[in-house]
Amino acid sequence: MEEIVTARDICRMIIAALRMCDKRLICHGIRVGYIVSKMLEVRGGYEDYERAEYAFLATIHDIGAFKVEAGKDMLNFDVAHPMPHSIYGYLFMKYVSPIGDRSKVFLYSHIDYQKLPKVKFDGMEVAQFIYAAGRFDLFHNALGSKFTSARLRDHEGKKFSRMTLDVLDLALKKYDILDKFSEGEDAFKPELEDLFGKLIFNEEEKKMFIKLLVFISGFKDTSGVVSTISSMIIAEEIAKKIGEFSEEEMEYLYYGALLHDIGMASVPRDIAEAARKLTEDEVTLYQRHVLVAEFILKDCVHPEVVRLVSTHHERLDGSGYPNHLEAPDTDLLAKVLQLADRASILTSERPFRKAKSKEATINIITDEMNHNKFNRKVVMAYINNYDEIMAKVDEKGKEALDMFYKLQDQYEKVKATLMPNG
Repeated sequence: MEEIVTARDICRMIIAALRMCDKRLICHGIRVGYIVSKMLEVRGGYEDYERAEYAFLATIHDIGAFKVEAGKDMLNFDVAHPMPHSIYGYLFMKYVSPIGDRSKVFLYSHIDYQKLPKVKFDGMEVAQFIYAAGRFDLFHNALGSKFTSARLRDHEGKKFSRMTLDVLDLALKKYDILDKFSEGEDAFKPELEDLFGKLIFNEEEKKMFIKLLVFISGFKDTSGVVSTISSMIIAEEIAKKIGEFSEEEMEYLYYGALLHDIGMASVPRDIAEAARKLTEDEVTLYQRHVLVAEFILKDCVHPEVVRLVSTHHERLDGSGYPNHLEAPDTDLLAKVLQLADRASILTSERPFRKAKSKEATINIITDEMNHNKFNRKVVMAYINNYDEIMAKVDEKGKEALDMFYKLQDQYEKVKATLMPNG
């Protein structure tokens, strides 16, 4: 089977999704990731795939801040109060991603050298590199040439080890990092992405990272995660009931269903959750999420997945968006995702409305089918198996919500242990 997505492109998509959440944080992260990649090169002793993985983790080292520090002043929370987002980032990566124990990098990436625990783990050195690179970038980005790495020497032996600062200094000079930064991301980001190409993910790890993308959208809207997972389950179950799709097509559908709403992170929350009729401009902005998703996914995942994502709001009569495609313009697989997305919207609880009942959902979808919105074969596969399909949706939706509750519970417990005074 042809590869649907590469490890490198998974990294690119995660970075793009985080950029939609908070551009400042991910731009800082990309610079830190690049600095750390060069520090590891100077340090030596790391295989290419290890250097690639740690550079990626450095790039998203502030991932917890997208949840617990959204919109706040970076210098304040990243320097004065870094532990809350470090803790959340650690737990998020521990439970949602496949990196396992290496998630501790996120926990220790903002802890002073003299306060590090005696118990070591394989990524402790990298965590210190991220800490030094992050502090350097924050202050250099804020103060410009007035701030040099020499200023960090005031904290040698306290915040940073001598070795860490030596490696940082050598990397900055040897690779002309600041000159590249002055030219903008295009001067160094492609090099970082090429390094991500050294990553090795198996198929299960890839799927876990794709789910991580869905959970990133939950930083803004937890209910949106449940809706996306519902779409995926409904689409898979309808496709199984129809029984006409190959294993390859089922994989396309799986990825397409999980990624179809990745562009929603670009829609302001007050529009996405508005309990009112949207203005014409707001409708345009809302519908743009499909184009945003297509832009993010293009050249990152298999073209068939992109096609499914880009057509999930199209309708048979041409009344859908963004391209007003009609029945002959999309195949049966695309029509499955179109209905699955609609069914998920109707049956998912959202902040601005309650979920529709079985009777109401079936009546609405049947009426829309009769008005040439949805394919009859697809609709009947859903309606005739409604109870079975929705039982699976309830089970998996509960798992998604339980994951968020578990994260929040663990976050409060770890925070209370590490930050007893708040």
